[in-house]
Amino acid sequence: VASTMDSLLIPIFLTSITTIAAFLTMISSPLEPLVGYGICISVGIGWAWFLSSLMLPAVISLKKWDHESRAIAQASVFEVLIGRLGEVVLKYPKYVFSTGLFLVFFGLAGLYKITVDVNVASFFKPGTEIRDSMDFMDQEMTGTMDLRIRVEGDIKDPDILRKMDSLQVFVEKNDKIAVTYSIADVVKQMHRTVMDDSLKYESIPTSREKVNNLFTMYSMSGDPDDFSAMIDYDYTVGLITALSTVMTTEEVFLFVVSVSNYITTYFNENLNINVTGMIVVIRDMVIMIIQSSSLSILFSLILIGIIASIFFKRILWGFLAVVPLTAAVILNFGLMGHFNVNLNHITAILSSIIIGVGVDFA
Repeated sequence: VASTMDSLLIPIFLTSITTIAAFLTMISSPLEPLVGYGICISVGIGWAWFLSSLMLPAVISLKKWDHESRAIAQASVFEVLIGRLGEVVLKYPKYVFSTGLFLVFFGLAGLYKITVDVNVASFFKPGTEIRDSMDFMDQEMTGTMDLRIRVEGDIKDPDILRKMDSLQVFVEKNDKIAVTYSIADVVKQMHRTVMDDSLKYESIPTSREKVNNLFTMYSMSGDPDDFSAMIDYDYTVGLITALSTVMTTEEVFLFVVSVSNYITTYFNENLNINVTGMIVVIRDMVIMIIQSSSLSILFSLILIGIIASIFFKRILWGFLAVVPLTAAVILNFGLMGHFNVNLNHITAILSSIIIGVGVDFA
């Protein structure tokens, strides 16, 4: 037992400390659940190191072992297999190295195919209750996603109302948009109503006074709070709402960019306009996932390199210790690209596990 501890304590310690360091890099993740996840995993690995280094040897020492027993005297199947694998590596180093390079380049080719998609519907198989509900809302109702455009200004100004209406028309050109609505729709409908329900008057009035009169007449018979979901009490903030069916991540990015470009081109710079909603949340989540994965990988490689350099007392050897982990990360994400496995907040967690476990082989 003492001899085994002398030969294994340092490797076990290095394996544990590097794995802990790899998981602790998740603290830098912008996804808050990953922070607690990384800390808990690190504590668990630390506890496992304690048990392996101290408690397990103590328990083994309590029992008298027969050194002539088959379990001790004879090599197991795995020991024989690993021994022969080592012989192959020593006998054919060039072939082994070439195979490793091939796998790395194979992984690099897959990196160009990897896609980021945080579409919640794709997390569930068709036929499950939640997937069927989302499909029903997309096919039979107004969809499961939304876009909110907040406009600050004099909402009673006909020019602003017309621009809001034109923005709705532009948004509705997207095939995935089911419906849009805003206070501009209400003004058009009230204008038509007071003009004997004539269709040609379903438009924004030409003056601010006429718009103000429409709201005044409505307040005499209706509740002004009916518009609270579209405009504030002072008529200084309006909200355009667009309901959409499920979009892919690529469609989300293109759609948000097109809306932002339209606003920049046709709206006055004095207006304060904010674009938000679930569609924008999905776009931001994609960016956060990419940042989270990239930062975790980068910090893991740096920490492992520093720890290995300190232990081996040479920077070059510390760099060499990072090579297996780098190759594992490349192959991990490369296989995701080759097999069309999307990168999302679920697979990002699994990828972080691969990074943490891959540290052991560094």
